[in-house]
Amino acid sequence: MQIVIITKNVLAEQQLELQLQRLNHEVYVTSRLLSAHQPQSFLEQIIDHFQIIVLSESFSDTEVNWIVQLFNPQKHTVFRKGDKPLKKADEEYWREQGIQGWIQDYVGFEPLRELIDQVNQRFTFSPSTVESGANFKESPLEIRRNAHALKECHFKYNERKIINALMEGEGRFYSREDMCRILWENEPNSSKMAQLSLLIRKTKQRFLEIGIREEIIQTTWGKGYRLTDAFYEYFPFCEAKETESVELRQ
Repeated sequence: MQIVIITKNVLAEQQLELQLQRLNHEVYVTSRLLSAHQPQSFLEQIIDHFQIIVLSESFSDTEVNWIVQLFNPQKHTVFRKGDKPLKKADEEYWREQGIQGWIQDYVGFEPLRELIDQVNQRFTFSPSTVESGANFKESPLEIRRNAHALKECHFKYNERKIINALMEGEGRFYSREDMCRILWENEPNSSKMAQLSLLIRKTKQRFLEIGIREEIIQTTWGKGYRLTDAFYEYFPFCEAKETESVELRQ
């Protein structure tokens, strides 16, 4: 399998890199992939080569909450590296955020082998996922022909507030701090940032639930969030504005 380890210090990942190579996996270790200077399209092209993404323990909780939003859970399995086992409540929290597994420092060879094998089976024995991904790449314009109404997504109150704000931005980025101020009308803190990450993830999931697999909300490291052009093709702008007051009352 192709595995990328994203870190702030490539030297700190040498042991894990060697263990994965012993298991005959292709491993790439980088400290520059998430640079704010890299365009989103570049990040997507690089990440699509990897089935597994490992986030180093050098990233803080706040940074990890932000980073996981950049990846598609249907294409990638995201692990976080740490120095001790998680409590059950913490594990459930991180799974909600998009972390699908935990790799401890100095993990043994056999536990690491079995962990990676679980991911390998997921990609090997999920033909429907692979097939749908192939169809999407071959004919994205055909998928976009069917317009949708926003009410089909069944947004909850804060999810719809996110969509409304991004619509008003008309393609410009909203920083995480600005989005927190819009949602809660006060200054952001670490708790609000974590809640925002979860809200963005759930909002993206609403589009998947009605069959839209293209990126609708773009998340870019160091910039924030914005709606992609695909949003306006699926949801005509005038229709979205007309339903705004109705949706917010629900």
